[in-house]
Formats: sequence, C-alpha cells, structure tokens
Amino acid sequence: MRRRRLLRTGALGAVVGAAGCVGSVTDAVADDVRFTSALSTLHAVSDPWVRGGFGDGGIGNFRGELFTETPEERPFVGGRYGRRDATSHVLGADYEREFVLLHEVLIRRSDPFRVDPTARDRDPTWADRRELVLPLSKDPVDPEHLAFDLRDEEELVCTTVVTYAVGEGDEPMRVTPESALVHLYGYGTHPNGRSIVVE
Repeated sequence: MRRRRLLRTGALGAVVGAAGCVGSVTDAVADDVRFTSALSTLHAVSDPWVRGGFGDGGIGNFRGELFTETPEERPFVGGRYGRRDATSHVLGADYEREFVLLHEVLIRRSDPFRVDPTARDRDPTWADRRELVLPLSKDPVDPEHLAFDLRDEEELVCTTVVTYAVGEGDEPMRVTPESALVHLYGYGTHPNGRSIVVE
C-alpha cells in the first residue's frame, strides 16, 4: 500500500528551487495534473478526523498523507456526514488516473482558515519524473462565523482532502507520483506559509 506521510521542510525557497526545473521535466512527463474535487473543514483537536489524532505540536504544524492506491484501513474515524464524504474521496478515487492528498494543519481559533486546493498564478506541476509540486492557499474564516461548538477552543485543526487527476480522458496515468512538495500559501499573493514533503 502506497500511503506516504508528510514531513516538514523549509518554506518558500524549497518551492522556488523545485519550480526552476519544471519546464524541461514537464515536457518529459507531459501529463497535466489538476484537482477535481476537494473538501476542507475545521474541527476541535479533541475531535480528530484522522485516525490517531493530530498528536503533539505547536501552532502551524502540518501533517498528511499521499494516497496512490486504495488504503487497507480507512484513514478517517467516526461516522458523521463530513467524515463519510472525506472517506469517499479516498476510497472512491480511480487510482489508475487519480491520487489523493490528505492535509492537516493546526491553527489558532483567533485566526481560522480553511485550505483552498488552488493558489493564485500557481498550478500543480511535476518537479521531476516522480515528484510533484502541489500549491494550496489559505481561505480565511471569520471567527464570529465558527460553529458554536468551536468558539471556546484555543486551537483548531483544518483537515483537507484533495483529489487530483493526471492526464486527460480515460487513459491511465503514465507516471505514478512517489512524492510531492506541498506548499500552503498565505492570503492573496502574500507568499508566507510552510512547505512539507510527501515521502
């Protein structure tokens, strides 16, 4: 089962370094990468969506997994509607043509955001034959509009699931990604945020 965890790395410099070689590599790989569906939700740290919970760590910590085939074990716990929807993203993907990114970030309740699977002027690209660059961006949420049961929490978790397709039509993807550099950009075009590598 190819299920790869996200490890923290440097920030924007890592993205720029990878992006510098995209042109020639993309010509060789050829197949475009695009997101086809996504969900992003906020929940309490004490109410984990992902099996095992978020664990220890400070504000801004990331974690996640890259699924390139159906996992043997359901990654989400609980049976509420949103979690069933997230599970369907992972278990229902067509892994001949798609892969799925599971991304989590720990945030402050006073500065909440969801994660958008797109980033302005940045598209998913191939960094080399087996590694992708996947840009995400923050979508701010008004703290006053948080669900009632989250308003007394000091920390929240934003859990995001994104399904990506490779190539066009019904042809299977020619190259299955083995890793991805995932960068979470700040609001608008401000390039703050953090990078993590799926290995």
